[in-house]
Amino acid sequence: MPYAAEAVVLATGGLVGKGLESDRTGVREPVLGCHVPHAADRYEWFVDDVFGDQPYARFGVRTDERLRPLGPDDEVQYPNVTVAGATLAGADVAREKSASGVSLATGLVAGREAAAEAAP
Repeated sequence: MPYAAEAVVLATGGLVGKGLESDRTGVREPVLGCHVPHAADRYEWFVDDVFGDQPYARFGVRTDERLRPLGPDDEVQYPNVTVAGATLAGADVAREKSASGVSLATGLVAGREAAAEAAP
């Protein structure tokens, strides 16, 4: 059954939470098909030091200042979508121990942006 919404907050999780999918061919955001930047060579997704700064830990959907997803051309991919939490690119929340903080802060901003988008 199709559903329509004036605004959407995409907060489906990261690689661990299955909000992002990966296999040998790449990394994807499966719900809306938002762009997830990553190196084409899988061996660049990680470093040998298990405690090192792992690139895969920062995989996610890149956004503009209003948390709207950016496509591969750095243009807003969906103007009525905002992204929050582990779905966002850039933070290594496990290493930083910031998962709750990132989710709460970005969820608040994304929700406010969505409400503003849906307001008459």
